[in-house]
Amino acid sequence: MTTESSSGSVTKSGRAYHVECVIGRGGFGTVYRARLLTDGSFQKAVALKVLHPEMERIDEVAQRMRDEARLLGLVSHRAIVQCDGLVQLAGRWAIVMEHVEGVNLLGLIRGIPIPPGPALEIVAEVAGALHQAWTSKGPDGRPLGILHRDIKPSNVKLTAAGAVKLLDFGIARADFEDREASTGLLVFGSETYLSPERLDRIDSHAGDVYALGCVLFEALTQQAYGRSSSNQDRYQAHLAERIAVLRERLDHLPPALLALVEEMLAFDPGDRPTARDVEWRCSQLQAQWPGERLRDWAEQVVPQALGWHRAPKSDELVG
Repeated sequence: MTTESSSGSVTKSGRAYHVECVIGRGGFGTVYRARLLTDGSFQKAVALKVLHPEMERIDEVAQRMRDEARLLGLVSHRAIVQCDGLVQLAGRWAIVMEHVEGVNLLGLIRGIPIPPGPALEIVAEVAGALHQAWTSKGPDGRPLGILHRDIKPSNVKLTAAGAVKLLDFGIARADFEDREASTGLLVFGSETYLSPERLDRIDSHAGDVYALGCVLFEALTQQAYGRSSSNQDRYQAHLAERIAVLRERLDHLPPALLALVEEMLAFDPGDRPTARDVEWRCSQLQAQWPGERLRDWAEQVVPQALGWHRAPKSDELVG
């Protein structure tokens, strides 16, 4: 693959990708903002997720990237980033995705308090996306059973129009015929968002709900929930301490919201609500909440937040 200047392009099968800048980097790859140009003068902004060269040589990493594109093509929800295709650019795999102009939730949490009303709307949208991913059916008619497995604030993006997008299905698990990667013995996900059972390599829909509970706690308090434990007594003491922090910092919160957070963070997966239940309960609570709605709040804060987090220059372009 050719290394280009920020105004250069990489062409494949009649499509030209004019790379503009780096959106973000991870351990496995880099995401670029690019402009897709095709015949007929059609163009649109896209995000290109490209594996690092050294990762291409690791079979499981490359397989998971291809699986990410495939499963994103099988599920549709307004809060799930859309996939426009899986392509090879000069021998390296890249996912062409919807470009979302916004700021991730971690940047917002670090910068300003998120009012409870908007926080509930954000969590309701993510919960709806998780429910859709879990229950959507594949081409064979069977439920896909998609588990995101890496729910955290940096994987949730908010636009100035108040749209919420769940990103990065790179370590998701799903049941579909064309899947390449096996689940394996590794524990995937971010340590401080792993549920107690996930520490013992048990993946379930309830694990994503737990991680979303951590996100809700963090959005409401501007504090991390903290690591879980597979020891029930130790975990229950931690949960009680963190709920006390939530109650102390936001003494005006209704008991129903405190109860929801506590249930989402329950030690036993069977005691947690489903993502669909979380969506419904958040929506009910938000509807009763006085103050700003997410759309109005986002219009004010997202443009300001984008000024805090300027996109890095395109110093490691597709190459």
